Amino acid sequence: MNTNDIILAIDAEISRLQQAKALLTQTSSPTPAKRKPGRPAAASGSSKATSFNPADFDAKATKRRGMSAAGRARIAAAQKARWARSKAAK
Repeated sequence: MNTNDIILAIDAEISRLQQAKALLTQTSSPTPAKRKPGRPAAASGSSKATSFNPADFDAKATKRRGMSAAGRARIAAAQKARWARSKAAK
């Protein structure tokens, strides 16, 4: 096979690929949706279902408990004591 035959074969292949690309781009949407990097956002109304049982998907997520004012005050006092010990050590 000489060089001219190889070039003609390559040109024919390029032509076929360009036609296939044109067909594919016509059927797809004109502006594809851009995805953000990372894990996809959760669907609206998502629950913490861990199985494929339909009853699990109807369950509402459990409400997290808040901290009482007294509990926050204890934590703040303990942290202030840690800072005081740290400053005293210096």
